This record gives sequence, structure tokens and C-alpha cells, in this order.
Amino acid sequence: MNFKQKIAYMTIGCLFTLAGYFLATLVVGEFTPQDASAQVGDEQVIDKIVCRLLQIVDDNNETVAVFGDLGVFGRALFIRNEAGKSVTALGVNENGHGFLTIRQKEGNKFAAKLHETDDGDGMLAVSNKVGIPVAALGVADNNHGILAISNKAGELVAIIEASRDGDGGLLITNKAGEPVIELGVADEGGRLQIIHKGKLKTY
Repeated sequence: MNFKQKIAYMTIGCLFTLAGYFLATLVVGEFTPQDASAQVGDEQVIDKIVCRLLQIVDDNNETVAVFGDLGVFGRALFIRNEAGKSVTALGVNENGHGFLTIRQKEGNKFAAKLHETDDGDGMLAVSNKVGIPVAALGVADNNHGILAISNKAGELVAIIEASRDGDGGLLITNKAGEPVIELGVADEGGRLQIIHKGKLKTY
């Protein structure tokens, strides 16, 4: 699986996470404490709580967090802001991979996500204020690190990664995705390649 495919899977995962947010917003669960062992003032010490969904409310009975098994959306803890929007999720997705997702305060736009890909690699993605991913830090096909930068439209424009030999490299593309500058390592040392009007120059 190449890096662009990982980005695509990440985007799909974000959509599932968003759907989980809305589901967590709609689901209201009640639970009954079991095995109560002590009562101290207004606080009760519970040895064990068995429930399918745990809902935490504030003094105004407004939901601030929901924790439970949401089926195809995985097992997660959703935390809401004062406006009642789910902005943070920590859990395990339907494939058994852990994730941490941050959304903007409106609750409907992706801001950042840290998760494990289907290949078992780690990935961190960050989006701009309109919810478009513009930076991703992850693992390339050769098991080396990679940093990908996109413009505000989500078009990939720069990549920093290690080669299969372990050398560092920088690739800059135009908005059409065509490579125009490559900075890397050659047998005799450093190498700079510039493509200008279809012509390649190597330094």
C-alpha cells in the first residue's frame, strides 16, 4: 500500500469517526451501579460498574462524554465541548486499530488524527480550517519515515522521505502533481535536479 492509498484510507477512517460522533450524540444510555460497597457523604464508592454505554453529564445534565461500544464505529470515548459538540475521540476502530481524533469546535470538521494504518504503521494527519488534510507524517513503503505537505486545496506539493538505501530526499511538485525539484543523495554526494519547461538539469 503506497502513501497516497494510506491517505485515502485515513480519509475514509475520518468519515467513519465522524459518523461515530453523530451516533454518540444520538445515543443516550443509562446504567445501574452494581456491587456498591460504601457511601461517604454525597459520594459513593463503586467496586464495579457493568454497562454497555457510559454517559457523563455536568451539573446541568448536559452530556460531556460518552464511552462505549458503538459497533461498526468501534469502541471509543467521545468528549464534547460546552456547545455539546464531540471534538475529541479516543478508542479502537472496527479493525482493532487505536486512534486519537481531534475535530474543530464546531464538531463537523477534521483537525488532526493519530492512528495506526491497516499495515500496522503509525500516521499523523493535520488539516486546515476548512477540514482539508494539508500535512501527514507517516511511514513509506520502504519502512522509512515520510512527511507529505499539501496546498490548501489538498493537492500534494512536497515530500520529505528516506530512500530505500536510507538516504534523505526532498521532492517538490507543482499543483498538478508533476515533480519540478528533487534534492537527494548521489553516489558522489548531493544531487539537485530541476525540471524547467520539460528539460532536466542536474547539479
